[in-house]
Amino acid sequence: MTLNYYWLRCVSDQPPRGRPAAPVELRGDQFVTVADGQPVAMHGVNWFGFNNRMTFLNGLWAGQASANSDFAAIIWQLKLLGFNAIRLPFLFDDLQAPAQPIQGYCTHESTLPELANRTVDPQYSVAIRRAPPMPAVPLPRVAEPGSCNKYIPPGAGGKTMERFLWTVQWLVSNGFYVLIDYHPMGMEKTSYDAAAFVEAWKQVWSAVSCLPKFRRDMVGRVFVDILNEPDSQWQAWQPKDGKAGMTELYLGVMDALWALTPGAPIFFINGGGQGAYAGLNWGNGFVTDKSLIEEWGITDANPFFQALMERPYLNRVVISPHLYGPSVSHRKDFYKGPEWMESLDKSFGYLGKEGYCYNGKCHVFPIAVGEFGSKFENPEDLAHLADLAAYMNAQGAGNTGGHKPVGNYFYWCYNANSGDTGGLVDDSWMNLQWVKLRYLSDNLGLTPWYKAQPARRRPAPAAAAAAGDTAASAPAGGSDAASDIIVGTGPAEAVPAPAEEPASMPVATTPVAAPVATAPLAAPVATTPVATTPAAAPVATTPVAAPVATTPVAATPATPAAAAAAAATANAAPAAAVPAS
Repeated sequence: MTLNYYWLRCVSDQPPRGRPAAPVELRGDQFVTVADGQPVAMHGVNWFGFNNRMTFLNGLWAGQASANSDFAAIIWQLKLLGFNAIRLPFLFDDLQAPAQPIQGYCTHESTLPELANRTVDPQYSVAIRRAPPMPAVPLPRVAEPGSCNKYIPPGAGGKTMERFLWTVQWLVSNGFYVLIDYHPMGMEKTSYDAAAFVEAWKQVWSAVSCLPKFRRDMVGRVFVDILNEPDSQWQAWQPKDGKAGMTELYLGVMDALWALTPGAPIFFINGGGQGAYAGLNWGNGFVTDKSLIEEWGITDANPFFQALMERPYLNRVVISPHLYGPSVSHRKDFYKGPEWMESLDKSFGYLGKEGYCYNGKCHVFPIAVGEFGSKFENPEDLAHLADLAAYMNAQGAGNTGGHKPVGNYFYWCYNANSGDTGGLVDDSWMNLQWVKLRYLSDNLGLTPWYKAQPARRRPAPAAAAAAGDTAASAPAGGSDAASDIIVGTGPAEAVPAPAEEPASMPVATTPVAAPVATAPLAAPVATTPVATTPAAAPVATTPVAAPVATTPVAATPATPAAAAAAAATANAAPAAAVPAS
């Protein structure tokens, strides 16, 4: 299939720059800052909506205060909670679809102290006498009821691609790393044809690389997740039933995007085609041990890694398995304990320790868990999560000797309408699920603002803003902290409204001319979330309708072990989320 680039037009104006995170590169098993080689751990969360026909991130329909319903307010709260990365699932078809109006109606604006207080764990008993960091870009005002999200483009007749690019810009401006993730889950067949798949990705990346100051602001901060869970598309490392193999797809996309922007992309790779071995989840499956491949009859990842070892972008590839417990995988074995951990070592752990070796050369890869999550309700899931934390930290029983600690992850997910895991917010989208946040902070290094090391004050910049920057692009001098906000014990101090709204952020007005999708295929039996719902498969993580609000879930103890002991009494189950169609 041949696609035209006639639609591509670059924008020339610089959006508000805010405070982007330090650009990163890969070194051994770590992300490190380009400037000084300091390690950076990706503590991310998935937030979907560009992949389920809704044309924007879901949940802004929650209503009431802007804290629940305004995109910018939610993003600042995620930053305060300690997240520094967002994974954005999308479909090629959705990006070229007309953008729908943003759903929801907010009644009033939440103040900065109110937003900051929402991010403090109710069980945190220490008085907080420090200030949270201010938003990198001033939060847009809610001038009147219903005026949340009015700043989100595009207007009538605009394409979702404009909105997607704007979202990437907004997140980068607010200090997040962004992982754009092609997430078909049986809803598109583009990946069946390698040439069409490569062409579709070229158009998406061409639009991203056409954004203002791409080299300065996007490189090292925006990453590419080439294909989510190939098993959901009935695809494996080798071609199968007329469908392209993962080896051809991955190398084809990486070759093409590297040629478009040499030295720029960082690629994330999902595993697949190996579910027969120890019940590996969808998204897992990087086994190269020939004896295991023959014994279990699984597809072979060796040709991919052998070819990758000769590519110029070898040092820009991240291994990104997905790991779920029984409530999602529907397995009663291989979800905890020594045998399960051994399977993780054999699948991907070795790649982050001794690495892949070929022709006398070995290469070590960073590992970033692209999805994991649960409703934190049943004991089997809690046992899985406890062992997962031990494995990722390489501590106790998790210190298998076959892997290094895994400090990078993207939790699934923010969305309450994830049918089999729920979200970081409850079914009403208004209340944070503290049992999940405590798991991340107690076990996996998520550090909210009130537990982080205080930021040092920095002097006001002596030089003028760089050429091409607007006044809003350069950060104000002094500390990033909101010095007039005190949260914790006692009432919060009053905070003046932001002095000005951020300047409008121009975006590319160019839809992706992606291949036209045909009817969805029947998805295979799942071990990770799916968007269609075949027999015996887990309920989808990307439904197409808003959930029905219910009473918020009660908080449970902070650690998986404590949660398991108290699950029956302390954590009331939420109402079932709306399943996918």
